[in-house]
Amino acid sequence: MIDPGDPRAVIRRAALTLLQQRPYTVQRLTQVLRRRKVDGAVIDEVVAQLQDQGLLDDEAFARGYVEL
Repeated sequence: MIDPGDPRAVIRRAALTLLQQRPYTVQRLTQVLRRRKVDGAVIDEVVAQLQDQGLLDDEAFARGYVEL
């Protein structure tokens, strides 16, 4: 269960929900998450974790875009 008082958990859940809907670049996902008025350092940390886990990948996004 997500702790609504934990901004990292809230941002991670928001990011995963967005990524389930469509692929995002690092820049675009960061822009969308910044609308939530959460500390930028938290967003940067979550985005970096998603990249490390292979869930957010600009190269894969570009390959998919080119294949369209």
